[in-house]
Amino acid sequence: MTDGIRLNKVYKSYPTTPEKWAVRDFTLEVKNQEFFCLVGPSGCGKSTVLKLIVGLEKPTSGQVQRPMGISMDFQSGALMPWLTVEENVAFGLKMRGDGAQKIHDLCNKYLEMVNLQHFSEKYPRELSGGQRQRVGIARALAVEPQALLLDEPFSALDSITTDELHKDLLAIWKQTKITIIMVSHILEEAVLLADRIGVVVDGSIRGIMEVSMPRPRKDSDKDFEREAKKLKELMV
Repeated sequence: MTDGIRLNKVYKSYPTTPEKWAVRDFTLEVKNQEFFCLVGPSGCGKSTVLKLIVGLEKPTSGQVQRPMGISMDFQSGALMPWLTVEENVAFGLKMRGDGAQKIHDLCNKYLEMVNLQHFSEKYPRELSGGQRQRVGIARALAVEPQALLLDEPFSALDSITTDELHKDLLAIWKQTKITIIMVSHILEEAVLLADRIGVVVDGSIRGIMEVSMPRPRKDSDKDFEREAKKLKELMV
């Protein structure tokens, strides 16, 4: 197990636009069991950073240190529509070569954790958007990684469903003691969830803010407004 996740002077460009850096001079350390959010404007490099951490992209230069076990969940949950809920959750476990009983037990464990234990035989088309996102999270957790990466997981959901999933995600984080790095374009969401927040602008970390409020947090609190204002000032 590594001491968290580290990126050291990471640069990333693509062959089609070699003169443009998607990520540049990016240095960041996320501690074990920390809930860390990355925020910034669209196209600033947040999602590319997640792909570099999980290994879907390789840096042009610089070093990325990550734990052996790491999972990523995407915006839509990226479920396979021809598989049932349980089969989607089991996909990574089957690819890993786990036995049938272990797969069944882990699927049950994590479907129960996201409150979908009674939906195991349903197909993605039979689920709501929030339920599909829960399946994606359960699938990412089922391989029992040390770190979970979330790429704007709640951006397409209504506010009531998002509020429910915020509470569920915090409960999962506390129960599993997993490291979470989440990308969000909503500053208030980051303040609500994170221990620390990194502001990304033009592919680089502009600043990091530690959220001083204890949990549970409410966006109606005066302290919440103060923290959100501090974060907005970092964005400018």
